[in-house]
Amino acid sequence: MPVQTLSVDTADGPRRADTPALAFRNHDHEGMTAVAVTITDETDTTVHEASYTLTPQVAWQTALPVEAGTYRVTATIAGNTAAAECRIDADAAVMATIELGNGAISVTDGE
Repeated sequence: MPVQTLSVDTADGPRRADTPALAFRNHDHEGMTAVAVTITDETDTTVHEASYTLTPQVAWQTALPVEAGTYRVTATIAGNTAAAECRIDADAAVMATIELGNGAISVTDGE
């Protein structure tokens, strides 16, 4: 599967409700924050790699070009990295969530 590498910002449109997705929550009050995200499958193959620029105090979702399944989601901001095994599905309750604020970052399974 080819790796999709892209850079987007939160001005991009909403995701389709029937596609696997990734959620973001930026708790910072000021400044834009760049988040590098890598998603790998069970064989440690990168299936998605992107850089997202988040505006302050935003909760946002983006569609992912992956099949429903369990993946390792790794997110990095300013040298801080977090990772977790996450089930990603088209169901809004089953997606990886990346939260950031005050220079900290976390990745959690939405299931």
